[in-house]
Amino acid sequence: EDYPKDGTKEEQAKWCQKKEEAWGKWYKQEQSRGRMLVRIQLAKDLIEWDWFYHVYTMDFRGRAYTTCELLSPQSSDLDRGLIQFAKGEPVSHRGRYWQKVHLANLFDQDKISFDDRVQWVDDNWDMILRISKDPYSNKEWVDSSVKKNKSFQRLAAVFDITREDGLSFIPVQLDGKCNGNQHWSAIMGDTTIAHLTGVTPSDIPQDLYQFIADMTTEFCKDNSDRNMWHDIFLEHWDNKIERKVTKRSTMCEPYGITFYGIQRYLKEEGHLDWVDREKRGGAIVELARAIKASLDRSLSGPNAGKQFLKDVVEEASNCNKHVIWTTPSGFKVVHYYNKQQKRRSLASLFNKKELTFYVRTDDVSPREAIQAISPNFIHSIDAAHMFLTIYELLRSGVFNLSFVHDSYGCHANHVDLLRDIIRSTFVSIHQTNLLEVFRQEVEQQLGIRLPMAPDRGDLNILDVLDSEYFFA
Repeated sequence: EDYPKDGTKEEQAKWCQKKEEAWGKWYKQEQSRGRMLVRIQLAKDLIEWDWFYHVYTMDFRGRAYTTCELLSPQSSDLDRGLIQFAKGEPVSHRGRYWQKVHLANLFDQDKISFDDRVQWVDDNWDMILRISKDPYSNKEWVDSSVKKNKSFQRLAAVFDITREDGLSFIPVQLDGKCNGNQHWSAIMGDTTIAHLTGVTPSDIPQDLYQFIADMTTEFCKDNSDRNMWHDIFLEHWDNKIERKVTKRSTMCEPYGITFYGIQRYLKEEGHLDWVDREKRGGAIVELARAIKASLDRSLSGPNAGKQFLKDVVEEASNCNKHVIWTTPSGFKVVHYYNKQQKRRSLASLFNKKELTFYVRTDDVSPREAIQAISPNFIHSIDAAHMFLTIYELLRSGVFNLSFVHDSYGCHANHVDLLRDIIRSTFVSIHQTNLLEVFRQEVEQQLGIRLPMAPDRGDLNILDVLDSEYFFA
């Protein structure tokens, strides 16, 4: 579009804004293309070696990360689509079943039963064969999603399931259903959250994300006469706020998401880009308030657990001590947050510019420690679950694994075993009251009496052993 020389100042400003946004979008696409070229070249260089290892490291909470993000199972869709297990296996009858479930999951069929997912693959087999033979002409595998695009993982799964030699090389991934809240439901004995996150049995997969979206819709309906934005939201989403609008906030809530964090995700993901730019800030604030109210109302049990953790850390901070706890896998977590001290220095090397250095002191930073305890505690528990699951798989002779925090993968033939181990290790972790164990351990460190852990609900943790959709 030509610059509106004779237009109003408002029209000229909008043109400049559109130009800036267009260049920003182009620049991001160029960055993405550059990252893709690097990965493709690395893959070509590695092919002659037949296989490679990834080195993993652990953070202070016990979470495992690949030291290199390139061609990593923890990295982007392209990375995960390019790599596969070095050793293939002939697919068994049950392995074929789980291959189909995995393919259906990648095509966004993960809200239906496992049998229905298999049926979806059978019903679309002609399309799958077309894609496998000519993915350039048959582009049904291309995912239009901006976030968490799965295009190349889809294509890799199509190639794998249509192999003529009967082998399979790619991992079948099983994902926890809002895994942080799965752990909180078990910690607090919350039967409602346990049901919505698949900790307890159900005939079809439950959906906490949709539940929170529905709660947000109801909140807007109940308060529409007091806030004009609620009516606008309901009108735009046809009286049913979409699941994706509340998903990120719900996913991060177990780790202590703030009101400002909800606003940031709404802005980053563009859920309110349909609102005029001048009014968008107000819309983001009001929608964030509705989502926060729905989360607080629905997740009161986990919130009581998070408040207990904060109370304990506050007591420790008053003693100028760091909290230390041991996870169910035996990993020792040191919750280390110290105050920073500014130091200024004149550097003649930089024409006597003043430099500021931040140096950690020996004093605990109460604000940082209290703010970080909820995410760090629950991350340490999900890390323990992952490592206990890996340990049991290794003991069972399964060595080809693809694990990403709360997404566990192995060859299709071993998925039934993986599912049994995931559930049994979850039970072993949560048969004890983790908050009470935490309290006792910190009491011994500090030598003082701490507040009692909140009461647990009526959840029978053994129910998870019969849950079909715990990880799905």
